[in-house]
Amino acid sequence: MSGANPWRRVRDSVLRPVTEADHEIRERVLQVLHETRNIDGTVQGLDRVEDLLAKLNHEVALREGWPERIVAETQDVVAGRVRQLAGRLVDLGTTIDTPRRDAAFEATIERYPAPDERVDGCSVLIPAWNHAVHLDTVIDLACQVTTPEHVVVLDDASDDDTAAVLAARPEPIRVLTAVENLRLTRARNVLLHVCPTRHALILDADNTVDPDAIRTLYDLAVEWDAAVAYGALVEVDGSGQATGLLSARPLNGEFFTLRHNEVDTLSVVDVDRVRAAGGYTLDPVLDTAEDWDMWHRLASSGDLLLHVPIVAGRKLVVPQGYNSTEPQDGDQKFARVDRRYRYGGRLDDRSVAAAIVHPAIGPLWASAAAVDRQPALGEALPEPHHDARLPQPPVLTASRSRVLLVAPGGVRNLGDDVLTIESVRRLRSVLDPSVTIEVISDGARPLLELDGATWIGTIAEQSKRPLRDHVAVVFGGGGTLADSFRAQGRQRADIAMEAEQAGVPLILTGQGLGGIDSTADVVRQIMGRTTAVSCRDALSVERAKALGADNVTLVGDDAARIAPPSLDRLPTRLRGLDARGWLVFHARLAGYSELDRQALDAWSDLVDATALAEDLPVVAVVQNRQPGAEIEILDELSSRQRASWSIVDCTDDPAAARSIYGLARAGVVFSYHAAWFAIEGGASVLFPTHGDYYVAKSAGLRALTGLGAAFDDATPPGDALALRARWDEVAETIATDPLSGLDDVATTWLRDALATAGVPGVTS
Repeated sequence: MSGANPWRRVRDSVLRPVTEADHEIRERVLQVLHETRNIDGTVQGLDRVEDLLAKLNHEVALREGWPERIVAETQDVVAGRVRQLAGRLVDLGTTIDTPRRDAAFEATIERYPAPDERVDGCSVLIPAWNHAVHLDTVIDLACQVTTPEHVVVLDDASDDDTAAVLAARPEPIRVLTAVENLRLTRARNVLLHVCPTRHALILDADNTVDPDAIRTLYDLAVEWDAAVAYGALVEVDGSGQATGLLSARPLNGEFFTLRHNEVDTLSVVDVDRVRAAGGYTLDPVLDTAEDWDMWHRLASSGDLLLHVPIVAGRKLVVPQGYNSTEPQDGDQKFARVDRRYRYGGRLDDRSVAAAIVHPAIGPLWASAAAVDRQPALGEALPEPHHDARLPQPPVLTASRSRVLLVAPGGVRNLGDDVLTIESVRRLRSVLDPSVTIEVISDGARPLLELDGATWIGTIAEQSKRPLRDHVAVVFGGGGTLADSFRAQGRQRADIAMEAEQAGVPLILTGQGLGGIDSTADVVRQIMGRTTAVSCRDALSVERAKALGADNVTLVGDDAARIAPPSLDRLPTRLRGLDARGWLVFHARLAGYSELDRQALDAWSDLVDATALAEDLPVVAVVQNRQPGAEIEILDELSSRQRASWSIVDCTDDPAAARSIYGLARAGVVFSYHAAWFAIEGGASVLFPTHGDYYVAKSAGLRALTGLGAAFDDATPPGDALALRARWDEVAETIATDPLSGLDDVATTWLRDALATAGVPGVTS
C-alpha cells in the first residue's frame, strides 16, 4: 500500500465530526480498530476475528454518503491487520500446543516401533487428516507404485470418515492411528520412523502421482545414491484446473537464494539420511515451512539432491492446507530458516551437491559439490559440442570489446539497484559506444532500466564463466564484501580468480569494506588480484590497503549522482509541499541491522511528536521489498501516530527517493543510501546505527563528511527538543556541502583506471 494511509484519511478527513451522531459513529469505528490491537494473546482470540470484521462492516454501513473507495480502503486496512493478527495467533496457538503434541508424538512412536532393519525397496508414506474424500484415489495409486504391505497411512486423529475408508480397503496396507492430532511434521516423522524400506515416497493424501514416474525417481535415487529425488508437479486448484508448475528446478545454490519454496515435499527420499538430518522440524514457528527447512538441512549435510525433469504427479493447491486455519506470516518463517542455515552465505553453488539427471539421456548438469561426491556424474555429463563446420567466434578487437560489470542489484533493494544503474552510467560515460557492457548481479534482473548495458544473469550463475573474451572486469560499489554477505564475497573471489587466469584487468569501484572479519581471507584474495580500487570512505581505503590492495583511492559512493533533487520529481500527491516542508522517515528491520522494534517505535514516536510541534507532515519512504516488508512496518507505525504521515513507495523510482530525502527539512532514516541522499541534498537527518554492519557504514560516512556522534547515535533523545538539537548539529556540518563534486571525482578515477590498465575504447 503506497501513499497516505487510507485509515488516516478516513480518521482525519472523511470522519471529521460535524454532528453528534457523526461523532458517535466515528468513535464506534475507532473502537473496532482498537479492538483488533487488543485481542488477548491466546488462541481463543481467533474466535473474535470474524466478529470484528462483521462489526466493522456494520459500522461503516451506518454512515451513508461515504465515498465507496474510502469505505473499501478502510475495510482493507482493518481486514489486513486482522488477518495479520490471526496469523500470529495461529503461530501462538501452535507454540502453546507444542508440549502436548510432542507428548502425543512420543507416545505414538512408542506404540509403533521402528523395524530392526530396513529392506531394499520404496514405501509410500501417507499422512492423512480429514482426507477421507481423497484416500481411495491416493491409495490406489500407491499400490501401483509398490506392494500394499509397503503402503503406510497415518490417520492423524481425523474426525471425518477417514477411519471408515481405511477399514474398508481390501489390500493389506498398514494403517497407523494417532490418538491426538500431531500436525504434519510429526505425522511425517512417525511414518519415517516405521518405514520398512530404505527409500520412501512422501505423499500427502490430497495429491496424486504417476506410478511409472515414481518408480523412475526411485531407480535414479538408488543409481546415484541420492538423499532425495523429485520430479515436476502440476499445480491444480480445487476444480482440477492447472494453475502452474512446481518442483521444476534443481536444489542448487541459486535455489537457496529464493525467499520462497518452489520444491514440494512429494519426493523419493533415503529414509535413514532424512532421519539423520533430523527429520522434519518440530519448531512451531516453522509450522507449514517444514519442507523449506528440510531442503536446507539436506543441502547442509552434503547429500546429493537429485532433480529428474519429468512430471511426477499433481499437487492440489487449496487455501487450507494440512491443519491450517488462517494465513500465516511466510516472510517470518523464511527469514528464520535463512538465519539458521544461510546467514552469511553458508549455502552457495559450491557447497550444495545438486544434479539433474534425465531417465533417458542421463546426467544433464551437476554442481561441483555433486561431482566431488559422485565423480561418475562428472564423467557422464555430455561434452560440449564442437563442429568445425559451425561459424567460429570473431577475433576480439577494440571495436568488439566486452566489459563485465559485477553489480549488487536485483535483490529488491533500491540502494543496490541504484548502485547498479549508476555503475552502468559511469562506465558508459567513459567507454566508447562500441564497447559492450554486460551486467551480472547478486539477484535477479535489477528492477530499474540499465541504459546502455545488457543483463546476462546472476553472479551465482556466472561466477565460473570464462573471461578470455573480455577486456575488463569491474566490481560495482556497495558493501557486498562485508561479513554479512559472505556468499557474495566468495562468488566475487571466484570471478577475480577467473580474471587473473585470463589476464583480464580487475577494477573495483566505490567499495565499502566495513565489518570484515570472517571474510578477510576472501577479500584479501580479491584485493591481491586487482589493478585498481576505489572506496566510498577513508576507513574502507585503510582496510583495502591492509588487505593487500596497492592502488587505492577515495572517491565516495557509486550512487553519488542519480538526478538532482527537485520538487518536480516528487510524487504527484506531494508536489503541493514547499521544499523543506516535511520531515522524512525510513524504517528497516533486518537481521544484519540488529534494530529491534522497541527502538524503531521510539524513533517514530519522536519524529511524530516533532512533526506535531512544528506543524509539519511526515513522509515515510519505502525502498526495500525484501522480507520484513518496509511498507507493512511503516503502515503499522504511521497508523498509531498523531501527525499527518504519508507513505511513498520509491522502490522503482530513485529520482523520487532522492528528492524526498534531499529536500526534506530533517528526519530519521535506517538506510545508508537514504542518509547519503539526504545529506547531499542538504537535509539534516540522523542515521541511528545498530549492529556491526551498519556501525561500520555510518563510521565511514562520518569520516567522509566530518559529521559528529549525533548523526548515528543509536540512543533516541529524550524529547522533541533534544531531537531538534541533534538535527541542528548535523545541519551545521552539512552546510559546507561535504559530498559535492564526488561524482566527478569517481568518473575521472574510473576513466584513468581503465586507461592505465590498457582497456581499449576508453574515451578521453
